[in-house]
Amino acid sequence: MVEIKFNNAQLKRIQKILANTPKAMPRIVSSAINKTTALAKTDISKRIRTVLAAKAAAVKKKISRRKASHRRWRSDLYISKKRMPLIAFGARQNKTGTSYKIEKAGGRKTLAHSFIQKMPSGHEGVFMRKGKSRYPISEKMGPSVG
Repeated sequence: MVEIKFNNAQLKRIQKILANTPKAMPRIVSSAINKTTALAKTDISKRIRTVLAAKAAAVKKKISRRKASHRRWRSDLYISKKRMPLIAFGARQNKTGTSYKIEKAGGRKTLAHSFIQKMPSGHEGVFMRKGKSRYPISEKMGPSVG
């Protein structure tokens, strides 16, 4: 967790600067906190993507934030421990299965007998059959961001 602390001298200086705007203070502070956490979320996403070869949108979905408000001057970032779908790692269909790349430094791997399918709901993923029959199928997942 990122914590920002001020000493008394800094707080008095801030209060002196903002003395004319006492009613606007909660809005100003909460807005500043929210902008800082938005930048932190972007920075965390970029650092994760230096290691993982995942798409930016998929990583950002796994990082959520609770914004600060006028009454609550605190903002929280949460990183999900749920695994990301394999499709987020640049999965491509080929003749033997589906290839994907999880680590930036590593090479592409192939998951034999798998296929990419778009579901009726619009969700796209990498799937494999669980047995010899046509159904059931299961979605293949990669690592979690956490």
